[in-house]
Amino acid sequence: MMTPLVSIIMPGYNKARFLPAALESLQAQTCRDWELVFVDDCSTDNTASIAERYSAADNRIRVLANSRNRGANHCRNRGLEAAAGEYLLFMDADDLLAPACLENRLNYLKAHPELNAAVFTMAVFDQEIGDRERKWVPSAAEPLKSFLAHELPWQTMQPIWRTADMRLAGGFDESFPRLQDVELHTRMLMDNQLTIGQVSGEPDCFLRIGEERMNFSPYNFLSRWVQSALLYYAKFYEPARRKGLDRLLLGTIFHAYMQLLIYYKRGRLTRQEFSELEARLLDRSILQGLKTGKSILFRLLKSYNLLPARIPGINKTLNLLIKS
Repeated sequence: MMTPLVSIIMPGYNKARFLPAALESLQAQTCRDWELVFVDDCSTDNTASIAERYSAADNRIRVLANSRNRGANHCRNRGLEAAAGEYLLFMDADDLLAPACLENRLNYLKAHPELNAAVFTMAVFDQEIGDRERKWVPSAAEPLKSFLAHELPWQTMQPIWRTADMRLAGGFDESFPRLQDVELHTRMLMDNQLTIGQVSGEPDCFLRIGEERMNFSPYNFLSRWVQSALLYYAKFYEPARRKGLDRLLLGTIFHAYMQLLIYYKRGRLTRQEFSELEARLLDRSILQGLKTGKSILFRLLKSYNLLPARIPGINKTLNLLIKS
């Protein structure tokens, strides 16, 4: 096989149900000059054997296997190390690409050599493309501020990167069990030497959001979210403070707390589980640094969201006040 133009990095853990569709969306690309580096993270189903079967029939698909479960971030970094393409993008094993995705992205970056990366529109779906209306259109006026405030302008699959830039940045931070793409994109945007373009248009990639794709219980899922929210706050507090943007980081704490409240209200967390996660998230080192008014706002957020009924717009207002 000749050196490919673009590498797709795909981690996989127990995705046997979804993997064939993801691989076939790659094989349907109008651009043929690609490679897939698939990294199996010790799946306990037949994910690895499915990947090997496709690899045997298509030499553009390479399969790597971890000796023990290391998490998606490690898989992505291992794929990054092995990638041979000049360009790359990250894709999960349950997501899909539109047929012209790679061709259009490559043409755009080739036409804009001043860019280190470009971000494209993504749609979400549950069972099949088109069953949800939500789209992520990259159009943030100030993407760094948006990420710090957890008003996320794009997701893992939307950018195409120059491989050399991603390697220079060191790839993903493996200490983050969640929010790994948020951390990566924030870090890349903090680097004033990088230029990332945003391209609005029709979706060229599709994010699966059905809960059957989750490999964790609600408690474990939210525990990872809380851990990552605190890591994110601590990692970017000083860099954000130097830019006068540290107040925006409370948006990440706000959104993690909202998830705890939603899951608890729906009966998917026990009272003990909720109380434990709440105590971890609303860490004293964070709350003690806040003005009294903002600490009160977090208490109001809890009281309001556990009411039987809510008024539209109140949470948005509380979020804005917390970050102000």
